[in-house]
Amino acid sequence: LETSHALLRKHHEQTKQLELSLLIESQRMKRRHLEKQHEAETSNQLQYNQRVTDETMKRHALQSKQQPKELKAKELQIRKQYRQAVKTQLRQSKLLQAQVLSCTPKEEHREMIVKLKEEQKRKLATLAGQYESTIESLLRDLTVKLESWQEDELKALKEKLEKEMDMLKDFQSRQKSCLEENCKREEQKLAERTSIRKAVIEKKMEEERASLETERQKILKTIEEKHRIEKSTFFDDEERALNEHTQQISLSASQFSSQDTLCSISSNLHSLATNS
Repeated sequence: LETSHALLRKHHEQTKQLELSLLIESQRMKRRHLEKQHEAETSNQLQYNQRVTDETMKRHALQSKQQPKELKAKELQIRKQYRQAVKTQLRQSKLLQAQVLSCTPKEEHREMIVKLKEEQKRKLATLAGQYESTIESLLRDLTVKLESWQEDELKALKEKLEKEMDMLKDFQSRQKSCLEENCKREEQKLAERTSIRKAVIEKKMEEERASLETERQKILKTIEEKHRIEKSTFFDDEERALNEHTQQISLSASQFSSQDTLCSISSNLHSLATNS
């Protein structure tokens, strides 16, 4: 029985070690798989970030490259407006000159024409200066606006990509924590199963020992009862033999006593006869 119990304990320990080894290997593979998955996700996110950033910077470079053409088109549009304004100004000057000359004496026409032309030149120069200033301001504002807009867009893109990376890392961290919690639960369940199996084995061995002890007690009781009966029978036989022996001795003694009496009587009678 002890050998059987020792084998049971050994088998239990071997099973325990095997299950533990399988669990450890399974958890190692799960951790490795999750690690590989996270590495792939992080790599894909980094590649995506780089690709989107590169595309944005290329688009900005193309916009900056195309900007001179756009600025030139804006400038041409403004200069066209300027020429239209000059033509309008000249027409207005002619109308004004005709109106003024009609109200001015003929001898003063030359002087008035000179004054009107000077006024016209001044107005045209002022108009030209205004348009040149407008062109310079517009070109400068558009250049600064484009650069500022590109910087803001690139900054917003980087913040968005950083936020996405942080969200990915947070999600991966939760996945890892969840895996570790599952591993702990698996270890606890294995420990519980092992403990229950050991308790069942111990109970079985205890029951077998108790059964063996009960059987042993029964055998001992049977042997003791048999011994008691044999002993009782032996003493009864001995007692009967002793009684028989005692009776025989008593009988022999009685017979011996009777013979002595007879001998004594015979001797006495013989003595009396002699004396007579």
